Amino acid sequence: MRCRRTKVLRSFIGVVLGLLTVFLFGLLFSSNSSQVYGATANSYTDASGNWKGGTAAEHDAWLKTIVNPNWVSADYASQIPADAKGTDSKTGNPYVDEWLPDKNFQQLLVYDLNLSSANDLTKDILKTQETKLWLDVDEQHTNRTYYDQVRFTRSLEGMQYATNLQDVRVTPDMDASLTVWGMFPKGNVSDISALTNLKDLTSANFQHDDLYDIKPLAGKKLDVYTSLSYNHITDASPLESSKTSLGDSLTFAFQSYKLPTITLNSNIKSYTMPSFVIKNVDGDNIPVRPYYAAGDSNNNFNNYA
Repeated sequence: MRCRRTKVLRSFIGVVLGLLTVFLFGLLFSSNSSQVYGATANSYTDASGNWKGGTAAEHDAWLKTIVNPNWVSADYASQIPADAKGTDSKTGNPYVDEWLPDKNFQQLLVYDLNLSSANDLTKDILKTQETKLWLDVDEQHTNRTYYDQVRFTRSLEGMQYATNLQDVRVTPDMDASLTVWGMFPKGNVSDISALTNLKDLTSANFQHDDLYDIKPLAGKKLDVYTSLSYNHITDASPLESSKTSLGDSLTFAFQSYKLPTITLNSNIKSYTMPSFVIKNVDGDNIPVRPYYAAGDSNNNFNNYA
């Protein structure tokens, strides 16, 4: 990891190991050019192309359809030699696309590891050199291309080979977003499956991203610098193993989840929605309190009307 000046703005929300879920019937944040046109919502993908969690086969399908058409499969990726560079003679595609498919994330690692190009990335390099992935805040202020690579990264697939990784922070810098580029800090990371077996990982910052599934964080002892606010997380139980190490410092507020659109005809007099399960860190269900578009006693809810 490059040495760089620390300039991280953290937003500590007054929510202690709790989950506040806001049900929106529209998009909370404006769309950007990373939107996947033609993405089809299904059990593992939302309408914007974000990974919601699913089987290994579904993950392969998502990576190939949404992230990189050169992706073959997780099994194929696992067989690529740790020092492989250049073009795969079997497929005619770059090796790196077949085990580290997100091209925006490739460029972030090229910068972080001071390499010449994505073709220089290997599994061996991640294993021996990548212990802390902190995105360069100063570069986000001055380099729009780098800033866009941060906010358009969707998947961390390939980071499972960084077996010594201790800290990962992939989120747009708030100050750069608001004061330099004039936009709300909104990233696209929805897939952190690669973190599942990283035993040394103790800190994860994915604030202002598109996470639904945080099961890859289960079993870890995450520290007080972990932040997961402003995502789409409805099940916080994978963090149960981190309760003591997080203490009362976890920032986990303002999760948004868009329910399917319901169209009623004029003859319908009443409609009861199916139950929706939200779980806290202990795995207990959290009751959902409805709110109205205007006039709610809590002004924070009125902001989403």
